[in-house]
Amino acid sequence: MGNLYTKGASLILQIIFVVALVLVFAWFDPFDLLTPTKLTLKDTPVQVESIKEIGQLISAEYYGEVIASLQEIVNQKDYNTAQHFDSVVNDLHEEFKNAILDFSGEKLNGSAVSIYRAFADEYPDIVNNQQFGSYLYYINEKIRNKNYNAKETDKLLSGSKAHRLIKRLYKNNLKWRDKFLAIKTNQFKQVHREVSAKKLKKDFRHSRLVIVGRGWVKAGFDFRSFSNRNFRYDATYQRIHFIGLQPEILSATINPWFIPEKGVEGFEFLIAERGARFKPKYTNMVKQRCLDKLQQQALEKQILLKAKENAEHNLKGFFSILLNTDIKGVYFHTNYLNYTSNVLLQDSVVSNEELFSIDSAITYYYRNYDDEDKQETIAGFIGLMKNHKASIYGVDIRLNNYSSRLFNIMMDRRVDSAEMALINTLSTNSLTDTLWYSNIFGSRYFNKEKDTLTIAQRMKIDSTFNAQLKSGYSNFCSDLQKLIRVLKADVDSSNTLRCF
Repeated sequence: MGNLYTKGASLILQIIFVVALVLVFAWFDPFDLLTPTKLTLKDTPVQVESIKEIGQLISAEYYGEVIASLQEIVNQKDYNTAQHFDSVVNDLHEEFKNAILDFSGEKLNGSAVSIYRAFADEYPDIVNNQQFGSYLYYINEKIRNKNYNAKETDKLLSGSKAHRLIKRLYKNNLKWRDKFLAIKTNQFKQVHREVSAKKLKKDFRHSRLVIVGRGWVKAGFDFRSFSNRNFRYDATYQRIHFIGLQPEILSATINPWFIPEKGVEGFEFLIAERGARFKPKYTNMVKQRCLDKLQQQALEKQILLKAKENAEHNLKGFFSILLNTDIKGVYFHTNYLNYTSNVLLQDSVVSNEELFSIDSAITYYYRNYDDEDKQETIAGFIGLMKNHKASIYGVDIRLNNYSSRLFNIMMDRRVDSAEMALINTLSTNSLTDTLWYSNIFGSRYFNKEKDTLTIAQRMKIDSTFNAQLKSGYSNFCSDLQKLIRVLKADVDSSNTLRCF
């Protein structure tokens, strides 16, 4: 199988991209190169639309050849079906066991029908499960010590038999509940798996189909969703930052002709039995499989990493020419916190005003981003920050939710009465304090599902949070005393600090 990477996009595409960007930046002048009045990306939102018009930047291409067969698709379908069925049955079995144990504690009298209806009313999700009828049939057979085979996979336990089974499980007549709790579902799943595989084999008999696919995958960046949140220009260090833009596969194509002038086809049939030749659906399935494998092959060859490296290199040169300055680097960041950490940790130390940046970045990200794993991202960012040295005016401190307030107090190397009052009221928690310990609260808390938390869960959260705050405040007090001593700070002696 041959494959080849291009270094970035084709020459024509690069020229089009550069010309487009030059026209955009020359017309709107976001870096104040041509106009006396300073304009920023944020101040001129029309520029955002103009940059979005650049569209897609292709910065890496992969050419390859793959082979796919209909049998692969059948095998994958069989595997997926079995995995799904096993998952459904496993969940159903556990839920039904727990339900029977809970239901057995009810005080009920009456017929099998009334007991079954009570069970159905209390556990409608179980009773309405698509597999419940066949599962109950299997359970009933195993309790009776009967064998279960392929001829029984379509049989359901319903009506009076289902009513009697639930009643016996509820009352534990003849130890049926005990027998049920010892039952495994391995045979049930295995028999269904064999029946499903046999059916697939029958459906696709005499349909062998093998195709070679030759094509290319293009990767890069999509600027169509670009906004002022995605861009930062660091004039101090001559760095360009793109935030929230990540390399992605922009297109994957297998055309009828891969190399027309040489007669090399994009798709070539190696095997095509009569059962497949007259069914275009099968051909389309295998062609799509070829395309999927081509993309996977490109990913395994690190096309996204290559796209990122090429884009950073090409845009670095472009912005250097455009701004008439030596741009030190162009960087793409996963999100705002990733950008913040990369900037703050350029010297591997978090110090002074950078402590403010940590809190503001956390709050900004929490309020402006809608990621499902938002709290995990915040916790990861804080963990990364804590793994690096933190200091105030060269004095090492332990980074926590009080660190920015500690620097604010020590900025003038003096602790006055107002700051003492602030220190003595730090037990009042803010949003920032909560976000610093987001890993404690969990997704339900931050997804506005607090009402679904149990009292026990709330108590555990409160206890852990308060313990973390107490530890953080203790570190704050220790660091404050050390800073006062080392920096020889003035302290208003008319008041008493709670820390001391």
